[in-house]
Amino acid sequence: MTKSKPHLSSGQSLIEMLVALGIFGIIVIPFFSSLGNLADAQLRYRLRTQATQYVREGMEITYSLSANTKPWQNFTDLADPNKTYYPTNYPTALALIEGEQTLAGERFTRRIILTHAKRNIAGNLDDNGTIIDNKTVKAVCEVFWQHRGQEENIQLESYFVETKKQI
Repeated sequence: MTKSKPHLSSGQSLIEMLVALGIFGIIVIPFFSSLGNLADAQLRYRLRTQATQYVREGMEITYSLSANTKPWQNFTDLADPNKTYYPTNYPTALALIEGEQTLAGERFTRRIILTHAKRNIAGNLDDNGTIIDNKTVKAVCEVFWQHRGQEENIQLESYFVETKKQI
């Protein structure tokens, strides 16, 4: 007669189950983590897209004001690096109001800074130049917001010069 060995299948299946769960966890946890990162990236993209629309709108309004303000001196008088502005349709015409503007339920803040352009000795526009050009206005429109405790921003910069109409 042959002796039968004890059957260890119940213990082996418990070990197999633990190994299978461990492998499953190693595969699934990074997958769900990447889904969270994907959702965060999508939200960040939507916020940046909305901020881009606000900064473009601010610059377009500034351009419109620079082109339509008569005399031009009234527009250049706004150029002060210590002041910020925001665009408004107040009371019935476009205007720049001193201060910052909150948008989308205070999620975004928009500001426009107007300064006289600087030129270098060669006459080229240069932020580090020493010659102030009172006939050219540098406009910087910036929109900033908070995302996951970090401040993010987007800005657009442009130069405006008085245009003379041809007769």
